[in-house]
Amino acid sequence: MNLSTKQNNRKAVLNYIKDKSEISIAEISLETKISKPTIQKILNYYEEQNLVVIAGTGNSTEEGGKKPLLYMFNKNFATILNVHIGPSFVYGAIANMRAELVHTVNLERPNDHQENSFQMVVSILKDFLSHDLVRQSPAVAIVIAMPGIIDSINGISVYSPHYPNWAQQFPLRDYIHESLSVDIPIYVDCVNRYQALEEYQNGKARNIRTFVMIDAMDEGVGAGIFVDNQIRSGYQHFAGEVGHMVLQPFDGPECICGGRGCFESLVSVKNMRRLMAGDKALARQFQGLSDMPDAQLMDILFGGGRENNEACLDVLDQLAFWFASGFNNIMMVNDPELIILEGIYKDAGSLFLEMILKHIDKMSFINVKKQTKIEFSSFGPERGIAGAAVFGVQNYFMQLFQS
Repeated sequence: MNLSTKQNNRKAVLNYIKDKSEISIAEISLETKISKPTIQKILNYYEEQNLVVIAGTGNSTEEGGKKPLLYMFNKNFATILNVHIGPSFVYGAIANMRAELVHTVNLERPNDHQENSFQMVVSILKDFLSHDLVRQSPAVAIVIAMPGIIDSINGISVYSPHYPNWAQQFPLRDYIHESLSVDIPIYVDCVNRYQALEEYQNGKARNIRTFVMIDAMDEGVGAGIFVDNQIRSGYQHFAGEVGHMVLQPFDGPECICGGRGCFESLVSVKNMRRLMAGDKALARQFQGLSDMPDAQLMDILFGGGRENNEACLDVLDQLAFWFASGFNNIMMVNDPELIILEGIYKDAGSLFLEMILKHIDKMSFINVKKQTKIEFSSFGPERGIAGAAVFGVQNYFMQLFQS
């Protein structure tokens, strides 16, 4: 949709002041090249909608005269309600219109029963809707993030291997609408796409047009793919399901998707446990490897790598090979400037990234220097819910500018 001159001017002014503190009309005019009278009209328009407030007065010029009014974006004029359904948790957050999380809840999801999980989501959203923050700053969007194949256009959970007992083609958006009976736009998408949006807006991918965010968990590898500043979803909404690229067909480990030799099955903690248990040197050094909790097992592996433990380095190198194989396939298809690795393997350290890069150098076009950078994300467990908030804010303003 092409915007009119008036819409473009409104967009330029609001985009400029959104991330600023107090600012005068003269400063906005200098930056946007829009006339002061036009800016005054735009600010008056946004004041009426409570998007902009007067913050005070500035200093007079050297010539004296009336002190200029200072304006400020009102980040609390509305809120975004966000829920992330994870493998074992449901994480909710109220965000302001700068996508800052101002209230959060994190609940354990006791089982994989679909109805119970979605009832938890509805319960969290009902609590949010009655919260003082939302009473004062009405919600303008609800954003739901979850793993799996998601039809974001129709708000449908198509399928998730993490929840094999859940119904396929479940109309989640309609379910929430009917449960809440509110007239608020509801958006549903794969959490990895929201995570990539958070990296694009606030993380390692700022100012990068084409990148891939990879989130690797205990058992699960998903991606958010940005190409030319656009997130990719795909024809069947498979885009980003890189964990199910087959890297070791026929004799690879079984995957939760039902296949064999998938990328995520090869880099899963379950497979690392198998490799470590089969290493005689590790078995001698660390008693009871097979009975250790996953977190302790990976601490041993990553810690041993940092301490140059030969047996741990050998297992890490096998892990790095499979990551390199997956990353190399991604590079050949999308040619990203940057691959960002999120999740549990961030604790493996920089040596692990070096191992991955060395393996990649031996794969595909070995005579061509591959310039894709690979970096760890700087975000923690909040990355999915924070990305959902970014989406909610961006989508609200996109609709506003087009109205």
